[in-house]
Amino acid sequence: MTTKNFFIYQSLLNASFGIGLLLMPQMMIDTYAVQKTDVTDVFDFVARSYGTALTGLGIAAYLMRHAQPSLARYAFLLATCVTGVLVTIIHLRAIFQGVQNNMAWLTVLLLVVVTAWSGLLVSKEDKAVLQ
Repeated sequence: MTTKNFFIYQSLLNASFGIGLLLMPQMMIDTYAVQKTDVTDVFDFVARSYGTALTGLGIAAYLMRHAQPSLARYAFLLATCVTGVLVTIIHLRAIFQGVQNNMAWLTVLLLVVVTAWSGLLVSKEDKAVLQ
């Protein structure tokens, strides 16, 4: 449960979902949506934009794997934790409203792992570096 392992895990997770959304938005909606619909131009734009952001975060996480304790590493871990909580809430709401199917529970599980892991690492960060 080291910071290096977390960043590698985070980079693989972000890159896999990011590349999927960037290159194959129709496949992603077919996998996660309850109602099968065609991807509209708006959804295509939003999915590819979100996929680009996730891919970029995956690259950033991979490059952070060797980072020493610093304010930047702390900020990245804290942002990952807060984002994980918010995205988990969004997915749970979509599942309970019937927008996403049971496959989304896998995403929720992955998000809970990432959120808990990043929260644990945030609490262990060297406070002397942050001052």
